[in-house]
Amino acid sequence: MEGENIERRLRFKLWLDRRKQAIAMVALYVLCVTLVAVTNNVGRWQNVGENDWDNALWTTCMQDMGWRKQPADLEAMVLQRMLTVAPENVSPEMYKALAVVLRSEILARQELQQIYGAQQGGNTSGESLMKEEEETLKWAMCEQAIEETKGIYLSYQGRVIVPLWTYMTNGYTRDGKENHMEQEPYLQKIQCSRDILEPQFTSLVRCSKEKFYRTFAEELKEEQQKDGFGWPEMVCERDSAGYVMKIYLGSGRVPVEGGMFAERLGLVSPDFTWKYLDDSILFQVTGYGHGFGMSLVSAGKMADEGRDFMTILRHFYPGTELKK
Repeated sequence: MEGENIERRLRFKLWLDRRKQAIAMVALYVLCVTLVAVTNNVGRWQNVGENDWDNALWTTCMQDMGWRKQPADLEAMVLQRMLTVAPENVSPEMYKALAVVLRSEILARQELQQIYGAQQGGNTSGESLMKEEEETLKWAMCEQAIEETKGIYLSYQGRVIVPLWTYMTNGYTRDGKENHMEQEPYLQKIQCSRDILEPQFTSLVRCSKEKFYRTFAEELKEEQQKDGFGWPEMVCERDSAGYVMKIYLGSGRVPVEGGMFAERLGLVSPDFTWKYLDDSILFQVTGYGHGFGMSLVSAGKMADEGRDFMTILRHFYPGTELKK
């Protein structure tokens, strides 16, 4: 009996040793595959930013899970950006205009990065990941627009520009010179009456007194020290298009930039008015976005009316040229 127990223990020990060897072999195999992957990709990872190294190996492994790497060429970057920001169900000419705007934006930021050595955001490895999915109509239209405008960008006095754009204005685009952007004279006040007809043209946002004082605690610290403090005085300075450039808070008239004020309170545009209620403040917001440059809503409606992308771009960026 004792001999059988000893034999059983020996067989179990032998089985356990073989299992450990098998696990070790699998681990060694995984390590070898990983080293091969790193070796094969080291050339493409030479320019990976310091903060991206932790994700580099993950990026390679994700290819085995239905993802693919996209080349770091300009047109692929434009496509990636367009798929993120382009509205759906618009005319092909509007997509073409947006493709030129986004291509110009990418080129200008790359140029700034070369001059100043600063990263302008985005994926510093120069590669992107996109899930392999069935092409949608939007995807196909974006690809077609990029192909038909391939290499075309906006230029002003011989330099590529960063053409600002917004989703929907308050009825006018904003003037760059009025907003201390003298280097962008092509940003001018332009009427966008087509935007006014949009259902989302105006919106209402209610903010409680507690949230308001908490959001601007630093700016209103003097007000909160007063006994029984109420709503702070607010005086705003607007540009000719009606957008708030600065708003002065409290008796100390602490200045806050209009766009920053809107962002901190969750307002979708720096064109707003307000009304004090008992325990809250009600903001009426007009437009959607900062208001500079091409309005996507107006551009889409111009395209629907038969304007081509060149006409649309000349309308929103007067004085610029299309280069290739």
